[in-house]
Amino acid sequence: DTQQRRLGLRRLRLVQAPVAGESGRSFVFEVNGVEVFCGGANWIPDDNLLNRITPARYRERVQQAVDANLVMLRVWGGGIYEDDAFYDACDALGVLVWQDFVFACGLYPVHPAFVASVEAEARAAITRLRHRASLALWCGNNEDYMLAEAVGAYGPGGDLSRFEARAIYEQVLPTLCHALDPGRPYWPGSPYTASTGAEATVAGSGVRPSQDPTVGDRHSWEVWHQLMLPYQRYAEVGARFVSEFGMQSHPSLAVLEQAIPADERFPGSRTLQWHNKAFSPVGADGHRRLAVYRADTLRSPDTLAAEVYATQFVQAEALRHAYEAFRRRWQTAGARGCGGALVWQLNDCWPVTSWAIVDSGGTPKPAWHAIRRAMAPLACAVRRGASVVAAWAMHAGVQPLAVQARWRLHTVDGEAVDDVSTDAMLVANATTELVPPSSWTAAPDQPLIASLVLTDPASGSIARAHAWPEPYRWHRFPDPGLQIATEADGTVTVQAARPAKGVWLEVPVVSGAPGVQFDDNFLDLVPGEVRRLQVTGVTGKPGEIIATCLNTLQDPLG
Repeated sequence: DTQQRRLGLRRLRLVQAPVAGESGRSFVFEVNGVEVFCGGANWIPDDNLLNRITPARYRERVQQAVDANLVMLRVWGGGIYEDDAFYDACDALGVLVWQDFVFACGLYPVHPAFVASVEAEARAAITRLRHRASLALWCGNNEDYMLAEAVGAYGPGGDLSRFEARAIYEQVLPTLCHALDPGRPYWPGSPYTASTGAEATVAGSGVRPSQDPTVGDRHSWEVWHQLMLPYQRYAEVGARFVSEFGMQSHPSLAVLEQAIPADERFPGSRTLQWHNKAFSPVGADGHRRLAVYRADTLRSPDTLAAEVYATQFVQAEALRHAYEAFRRRWQTAGARGCGGALVWQLNDCWPVTSWAIVDSGGTPKPAWHAIRRAMAPLACAVRRGASVVAAWAMHAGVQPLAVQARWRLHTVDGEAVDDVSTDAMLVANATTELVPPSSWTAAPDQPLIASLVLTDPASGSIARAHAWPEPYRWHRFPDPGLQIATEADGTVTVQAARPAKGVWLEVPVVSGAPGVQFDDNFLDLVPGEVRRLQVTGVTGKPGEIIATCLNTLQDPLG
């Protein structure tokens, strides 16, 4: 018997250390001696029929995560131990894998026959995957501690004797991992907040609420689920490591048109509703939650195409806010307030309205582009309102970086109000708070659009951020006067005479042909900017390009 394996070598450590000026402990992954902010995503089976997932499709999905600047995928405990092709792709492309054991959202038994089955399954999984360079963490379960707490079987004051499965997560699985894969971090569950598994083995000792934001990982569902907070408040629900959070949207119009009969292709149709299986304790109400977030943000669309754009717009804005807020907490070593954020979810298994950022047809949604920019090695964010003025830069390099910052204000009609340039020195592998110009601190007496552009003169790298007046539904944004041109080499240039929000470019899908993709999309533009985009999936010029933006949705008469 022989085996041939391709191996990668690296050092990996899970750092749980004090956080300067705060209670609790960090939750940070260190790779080859460098602490890494783990922006990433949750992974579910990529198809309901597993045999249809080819190695090429696995590679494509993992590559899409990499292209979005994501560095970690969490294999969710409600799914499967994935095919070797998935781990091959993660090994080759440098993606860290958070691997749940496949326990999810349940109270499991511990009678001898079941525990023997668990041991056999875990032993098989560990020995199959332990050589993987991508494998960063074994995790005991998904949301079982949280569920036990919900029924009074865990947490402060809980009847711990009712939560029998703790023996699996705190004894059986860590014992096997230590014996078969020593040195790999093990974590009892997600979410879980004791700083070590041993703390929770003594009743009444070290047992914290499962969602304690100061220790361990957390599922931050106050936005979308639970309180249905506005997505602008993501900064309030951060944690040491946010292993789940998300916002729904429809898939692409092309996917819906393949799945929904022609006479049901309108907003709110019965078939559209039943392609949303999100549920809460009050029932399958995903379509209602989706409608609330869309209505809180935008005016009501009147066609299915506009409805698709509107929900994808909201998802992109929500996840931009989330990643910017969570990554902002990645301060210097010893002050890592947040060590990572894994959006729920990367991919989809059927043509559904869901939290995925890549739909079941393989098409990246606008949120994919918003995340890609927020997780870029050089990124920035800006907030400007009646009472909030803030800006920060996120730099992943291991050396300090000198950048030039351009700060501009425009009216919604495109009139320039302010244009100031400054210099800034960014801290290595951390977030740096930036000081906006004094002109930005005055309370606006009219709706203004703030834009910040950071340029690294040495490399030419550019990061952009914009703050528009919100909620968007309150404002009329005039026709931006978009100009889209296709160059001889197939690149596309885009510019606008007036500010344009959320410009989404697409080429009509031709049956049997691969989808045309732009390397940047869902653009915010202010006058004077020219964006040059690379196009894939087409030979020569891309032909007809359809452009949709918030301006046309908000001001159909403009």
